[in-house]
Amino acid sequence: MKTTLINSFLILIFLSCFSLQAQTPQDSVQATSPATELDTLRLLSDRPLKSPWGAVLRSAVLPGWGQIYNRSYVKSAVFASAHVALIWRVSSRHQDAKNLEAMNQLSAAETVRENRNLYIWYTGLAYLITMVDAYVDAYLFGFDDVMDVAWQPPKDYRQPAMVSLRIKL
Repeated sequence: MKTTLINSFLILIFLSCFSLQAQTPQDSVQATSPATELDTLRLLSDRPLKSPWGAVLRSAVLPGWGQIYNRSYVKSAVFASAHVALIWRVSSRHQDAKNLEAMNQLSAAETVRENRNLYIWYTGLAYLITMVDAYVDAYLFGFDDVMDVAWQPPKDYRQPAMVSLRIKL
């Protein structure tokens, strides 16, 4: 039961990592000021502003480094923490299996080894997700500066909430 709960929690963390960036009012002001406008023709072309494969290689060397390259610092911390936690789980399960083998509890050691192998698969999946996320973030880098999505809460409780989409060309 405890292992299932931990596994569900880890999967939830990985899935929620993709929506961690929120736009602040300062970002909106900076995006609309003429001094910091992006070249939208370059942004909308097939050539991305950042190197997607450079981000993938950075994430392959050190999980979270590709997210730092893409300026997604919160995601970088989450991915790096998840990798550290998973590697720690693999290491502790491996040590537990060795200790159980030394005490001649072979059936319990086999169960712990299976659990360790499951965490190895989770670590590989997290590694792959980290690299894919770095690639996508690098490819879409700067896209949120061109598309300004804003949510306006109603000023009066009788008015409906408004969502607007603004594209600068």
